Amino acid sequence: KFKVFGFTPEVGTSFHPDTTQIMPQILANLKPNIYVAKAAERYSVRPEFSHVPIVDREDTSQPISVSVVVTPSPFGLDTSTVLLHYREAGQDSFQTQKLEVVPGSSVYTWLIPPPDHSAVFQYFFSAADTIPRIGYLPKNAPNSLFSFAVGEDLQPPQITHHPLGDQSVFQDSIKITAHVTDNIGVDSVWVVYKINDGNVQRGLMARADSSGNFTFDLPTDSLKAGDTVAYKILAVDRSSARNIAKMPATGFFSFQIVNSYFFTFESAPVFTTNTNSDWQWGAPSSGPGIAFSGENLWGTNLSGNYKNNSNSKLDSPPINLKAVSQARLTFWQWYKMEYSENTFWDGGNVEIAVDDSDFVLIYPQDGYDGTINNAANVLDKQPVFGGPETNGDHWQKEVFDLTPFVRHSVKIRFHFGSDSYVTAPGWYIDNVNIELTPATAVSDKKGTPVPAKYELGQNYPNPFTGSAGTFRVGLSGTTIRYQLARAGEATIEIFNVLGQRVRQYRFVHQLPGSYRIIWDGTDEQGRFVSAGVYFYSLRAGKFHAVKKMIVLQ
Repeated sequence: KFKVFGFTPEVGTSFHPDTTQIMPQILANLKPNIYVAKAAERYSVRPEFSHVPIVDREDTSQPISVSVVVTPSPFGLDTSTVLLHYREAGQDSFQTQKLEVVPGSSVYTWLIPPPDHSAVFQYFFSAADTIPRIGYLPKNAPNSLFSFAVGEDLQPPQITHHPLGDQSVFQDSIKITAHVTDNIGVDSVWVVYKINDGNVQRGLMARADSSGNFTFDLPTDSLKAGDTVAYKILAVDRSSARNIAKMPATGFFSFQIVNSYFFTFESAPVFTTNTNSDWQWGAPSSGPGIAFSGENLWGTNLSGNYKNNSNSKLDSPPINLKAVSQARLTFWQWYKMEYSENTFWDGGNVEIAVDDSDFVLIYPQDGYDGTINNAANVLDKQPVFGGPETNGDHWQKEVFDLTPFVRHSVKIRFHFGSDSYVTAPGWYIDNVNIELTPATAVSDKKGTPVPAKYELGQNYPNPFTGSAGTFRVGLSGTTIRYQLARAGEATIEIFNVLGQRVRQYRFVHQLPGSYRIIWDGTDEQGRFVSAGVYFYSLRAGKFHAVKKMIVLQ
């Protein structure tokens, strides 16, 4: 109302203001009051719309169905004002058509007449409430418009795909993913692949969702370490021309099958973190400033210091060690945590969970830097990476022996904790690698002379520690070496002094050569055996040999 422009604080010392000051006050208030009124009008609630944009089509002889859902504002809806505005691209003016409501609903529809020729259409919607205040879709129409094409389609699909790096031989399958879209619609997506320049094979990618994501699981049954897989992705649209897109446009992507799990974090975070964690995935602008390799890594803050009272956990996906005899974790790290007065206030360490059990601490080959001595830190009394700046202000490689955990599925956790006071740049992790040795274990390299006889070697070290201490400190057990003069089945068995078998390694077929297995001191159920004398034997063809070893507490 106009009286808003006359609203003023009292002027003068009495209840009635000096009338000579009223008009200057009105004029002084005029501009901000107009601004507030204009802002209230601009951002007030109006009718709202919900609409699935019209997709391109080839048939020029059929009418084009248009539908939109309209939600009234608090001041209702004038149904006579629900309008479609459309034109062919290049025309100056829009044709306006009142939409018809579907009885008993909020859906409004109409049919755009068939164009009978190839054309690109542009359109938007409008509707007013009873005030009236007009709403638009798109909201800033006609500066922004919907559009669709009618006529022959010659556009191929659009493919987005991150090429795979080297893949582990121990995976059950290798997942290839792609995001594929098309203006008409996607008919099918294929993976074309070959192994070691063998025959070309094709696999149909499955539609993972309605947003254009497709997946294909490449079977690994016939793959072995050292194989090279070359592949490309083909996408076919639904047009009459059946337009095809290829990625790459020429040639193939390729990767090798290796005895390792690689996590470079370049195309995806892969790891997961807990709620309210400081861990972030991406390119760092603080701490080391750059990743160890590539662009992306995990860090406790990519652009500043970590928070006080941090309890941040970064977990790997499950890693299958069931078919390996040895395993080793390596990663590159950079860190700078709070440290003063010879006290480790903040820090981080590495934990492992075996077969979904609780996480337990594991120890690096060269040890941790020190121990947290701070009850305000969740890692109090635990060994950690941290300490003086010179400990971690450069990229360095850490190594953990995971051999005690073979024959299991494991998860790796990077656990960071801070107290409630001083903060610092934190902990940065890149290029996590789990190197694996197959349980069919290690024959000599090609070209080594075939052994002239069967032989079972003495284990080393002997004696060795086989208690639960092995589980915590990451010792590598004891190595049993043997050699085969002929190809065939080989079995290593371990017995206690009562003649009860506690562990068996059975290899259905091994070529002539030298081999080794590593026993971690556990039985078939993964339990550590008690201290004492044990016997181990090799059976291969008609050969049978037995030797003794000692397990210490």
